[in-house]
Amino acid sequence: MKYILYLHAIIEVIGGVVFYTAPYFILEMGNDQSLLFMTKIYGIMAVILGVVSMEIARSWEYHPLYKRIYLVLMGMHVLIGFSCYGFYQAGVISLGGVITHLGFSVLMMVMYFKDLPHFGSHK
Repeated sequence: MKYILYLHAIIEVIGGVVFYTAPYFILEMGNDQSLLFMTKIYGIMAVILGVVSMEIARSWEYHPLYKRIYLVLMGMHVLIGFSCYGFYQAGVISLGGVITHLGFSVLMMVMYFKDLPHFGSHK
């Protein structure tokens, strides 16, 4: 799970930088300034989330708190994946965001169930 968090951090930082500097690579927004503002905010938040994930991975231990944080991040990817699917249906983004977030949530889920026995030693 630690390495998944490292991968999560790298993906979030790269995605956040792309969203902030070049949102037209991801979105088909035309000249909508409010959407541009929201992509800048999302880019900043993605970079911050990536840095937080990196710090969590660096101090990783099999503790119930880290398990809950991991589950929150996994749920976040599921929700963002479904939101991206709605944006895809509206013609705002490509299918890449759906595949990335839902695929990453499945990868996180697989690693969660693989490492679940390690959390049994804490009460």
